[in-house]
Amino acid sequence: MDASLRTLILGDGDFSFGLSYSRRYKSIRLTATSFDPHEELLSKYPTAQDNVSSMKAAGARVLHGVDATNLAPHFGSLQEASNSCNLESFDTIIFNNPHIGVEDLHRHRFLLAHFFAEAREHLVRVRMFATALSVYAGKSGLWAFPVTIASLH
Repeated sequence: MDASLRTLILGDGDFSFGLSYSRRYKSIRLTATSFDPHEELLSKYPTAQDNVSSMKAAGARVLHGVDATNLAPHFGSLQEASNSCNLESFDTIIFNNPHIGVEDLHRHRFLLAHFFAEAREHLVRVRMFATALSVYAGKSGLWAFPVTIASLH
């Protein structure tokens, strides 16, 4: 895999996915994030600290408190950037199990619409559009992914 490729993982929970990904794709530049702040993450997931330490030792960047619907505080924004050099971009963005904590169709659609808008802003334009979204079986139709994605064009 190309060493210049940059991957962003959002919502990594205990960072076990990011750790596996970093071991599988050793040459990429990986940034893995959690929605939870660091202290909350450690109280929720007993293995998180070991996973984070292993990822950092392998060269990955790890960030906490990252909201997938508002990436600007961590990665810049086109609206705030005077030029594209101030905007961090990625070749691949992976969002693991996007969920708001309750079953609410409209709020999940809102989450996805805002995530896709943010992802579009932070993906490298010269390469293939690559966003991976991992959800439980049956949710993609219920949450209307094709309609949400189509509305971004």
